[in-house]
Amino acid sequence: MNLSPDRKDYAEIDALLRIAVRCALDNTDFEAALNSYRKLLPRVAPSLVAQMPPGEEAQRAFAFATFREVCNRVPRPDHDWRPRPQTEPERNGPCPCGSGGKYKQCCGPLAGASPVGGEGLSLLSYVLERFPMAQYKNLPFDKLSPEELGHVASQWLVQDRREEAVALLEPLLAHPAKLDARHEYAFDMLCDAYLELDHPVKRMRLVESMMQTPGRVLRSAAMHRRCTMLADEGEYLAAWKLFKEAQRADPDNPSLAHLEVVLLISQGEVGEAQERARFWARRLKKLGYGGKKIVDLMEEIAQNPRAFVEATHG
Repeated sequence: MNLSPDRKDYAEIDALLRIAVRCALDNTDFEAALNSYRKLLPRVAPSLVAQMPPGEEAQRAFAFATFREVCNRVPRPDHDWRPRPQTEPERNGPCPCGSGGKYKQCCGPLAGASPVGGEGLSLLSYVLERFPMAQYKNLPFDKLSPEELGHVASQWLVQDRREEAVALLEPLLAHPAKLDARHEYAFDMLCDAYLELDHPVKRMRLVESMMQTPGRVLRSAAMHRRCTMLADEGEYLAAWKLFKEAQRADPDNPSLAHLEVVLLISQGEVGEAQERARFWARRLKKLGYGGKKIVDLMEEIAQNPRAFVEATHG
């Protein structure tokens, strides 16, 4: 089962995961935790349960498969923030679900079923919800993935949980000199959060601090942000100057394509933007980005720049 935000049963799956994580972390005994989860399943996911074949066996097997996958993947604060995977049951042994049947005849066939999927959806978010927001600054960031934290923040922004996203990312990015390319997405999400919360001073300070980092990728991302900010302010000379600097620092960065086209369009140079989009589509393919979204976008702009202008500027 793949979690996708556009599914109509997303709310139930979200509740299912939240309960599964809670049960997994509240009880170290797998069978006891599974029983707690299974009892709650009809209440938190009634539509999903209604779609199952009739009989207790189907619900039991689904509960086991989903809960076991959550247990295998959830980061545990009491285990150095690492998962504690379950031992693979023996095929001919008793099924851990407690049915009394053999595993291969009971829950084994659904062992690969998983409610966990989607790049932007992380079990870590459900773990962090158990902590007061004020404690986020004390998290062991050296044990957590910066990319995953960025995706958690992205998910929270979609859910209008902006203050929580800021509370999570500010301490993560507090020491720019120690950051690297893994922190780029978190930086982007904190910039977006500041923008949505109307914190222009904080956003400016963040961007300027990241422009001084030793890491090329993160520094380049900050320069790109500053370029768009300058363009929004009508400071095109400064924006183009910084664009050239970013180009010298990281000439093969694919985001340069989008940045240049956006700068041209914001100045009304639609024809020039079309030509540059055509150039970037060819160049990015040579650099190995064929099939990527950025190449598709450049080709679309090269073919119909007016459609892009209307879509982005109304």
